[in-house]
This record gives sequence, C-alpha cells and structure tokens, in this order.
Amino acid sequence: MKKLIIMISLISFLILSCQPQEKNTTKIEFVRNATMKIEYAGKTFLTDPMLADQAAYPGFLNNEVLANPTVGMPVDIDTLLKNVEFTLVTHTHIPEDSNMEGPSDHFDAKAVQVLDKDMPVYIQPFDEAGLKRKGFTNLQPISSQIKIDNITITRIIGVHADVEFLLPIVGDSSAYVLEAEGEPTIFWTGDNLLTDDMKEAIKSFKPDIVIVHSGGASLPIDAEGNMAQLVMNAEDTIEISKLVPNAKIVAIHMESLDHCPVTREELREKALKAGIKERMIIPEDGQIIEF
Repeated sequence: MKKLIIMISLISFLILSCQPQEKNTTKIEFVRNATMKIEYAGKTFLTDPMLADQAAYPGFLNNEVLANPTVGMPVDIDTLLKNVEFTLVTHTHIPEDSNMEGPSDHFDAKAVQVLDKDMPVYIQPFDEAGLKRKGFTNLQPISSQIKIDNITITRIIGVHADVEFLLPIVGDSSAYVLEAEGEPTIFWTGDNLLTDDMKEAIKSFKPDIVIVHSGGASLPIDAEGNMAQLVMNAEDTIEISKLVPNAKIVAIHMESLDHCPVTREELREKALKAGIKERMIIPEDGQIIEF
C-alpha cells in the first residue's frame, strides 16, 4: 500500500509538472512615437494613435515644411487595428475650438479618419470636447481611476512644458498606471516632465515596467534660441531607472518627430555608462516586447 501511495504521488507530481505554467500575458508592440498596441490582462488596446504616412504634417520646428512623422509606419493600419478593443490616450492636442487646431502627434488626423467612432476611447477629461467634435461617441474620461474588467487604470496628472506661457497651449497631459492581478504593473509617463510629483508617483506604485517618453521634445521660445522642454530626455530616463531599480524601462517617443533630439544610440550609450543597460529596452519601430 505504501509503495502504491508513493507511486500515485509521483505520477501526480509528474502530471502537474508537465502542465503549462501560468505566465504573464503582457505584450507591447511598439509602433512609432507613442503609438503602441498592448496586450494586457486579456485586453488589447491602442495608445496615442499617430497613423499617418511619413511627412504628412508640417514640422514643429519649421511649420512651412512637411516633416512629421519623420519615419513611416512599420505595419499597415488594418493589421495594427486587428483585435483592438479600446484606445488609451495620454492627450490629444485636439482643441474644442476648430480654429485653434494644428497637427497632433498623439491623435492625428489619420487616426480620426480610420478609427471606429464607437470604439471606447479612454482619455483625460480635458480632451473630451475635442474628440466629441471629431465624431467619437464612446468617450470614457478618466478623472482619477477607472476599472476595465480586471484592469485598474490610474491617471497621474503631469506637466507638459517647463515654460509657463506654453502650458495653456500644449494643454493637459496625463500619465497612466495599469494594474491587474497576475500581471506586471505598468507606469506610462506620457508627454510629461520629470517633476518631483512625477518622481513620487513612480516610486509609490513600484512598477515592474516604466514606459518613458524619452525624446526630449523641445521648442524654441525666443529669438535667442532658448528652448522649452516638453517631455523627458535621456537624463530623465536614466534617473527614472534609479528611482525604481527593479523595473524594466521601455524608452519610446524618439526618432519620429523633428523636435525630439534624443536618439536611440545616445540613450543606449548613457544607459551603458549608468550601468543599467540590461534593464533598458529601446525598441525599434514595429518591435514586439513580451514580459
């Protein structure tokens, strides 16, 4: 009998050990700029859609030249949108007043044209009026936190420029934290500066993954050539990696707009010098990252 019990236990152990182990289902397909297709906790969503062909819009540094995006789409739009259930947007640059409208690198005219107007679009409250004017009917403003089935999305209010007079022009911009049981916590910084409040938020959530807009977007603000910083740069990205030393850092929003000077190579070199190269993921356009 004792041998039989041992044999049954051994067989049970072998059966269990051969069962497929549960694993995270997080997958990030980086498209371009801040556009990603993310699979997370059983949901598939699109972020900050900029879907136009290369050089479809005037440049930010020279609005008399068609310059942006500076690179083409790495995937065709129909393939990208397959299985997408909703869109999550940090900000749109689409104003309520059509007379103030310019090109947007986070919800561009091509996205307005091709996206299903009835698809749920999760946004900051600031952008509701502009997208409603564009015909979107299923807008879901996130004031502070929202649940999508088993996913919790928390909104962090950010700062999109370091020059006061630009803030009303660039408008509100948000960071988001994604949490779900059994999945890595993702902190997505959006188009924001690394303020003290942003640092505290990053540390408090203890994310497993931080998606950083690392391109250092900047604009000239006077004839002397002084520049306003709009998003984080290479140094900020390195600093974030030190705030959360166990997190993977995914650096995006580079090499796709004329006013983003930080290159992938520059960031790789600085990550190497800082001793964090192994935790820094700098995806190429079209690259899929699995966690």
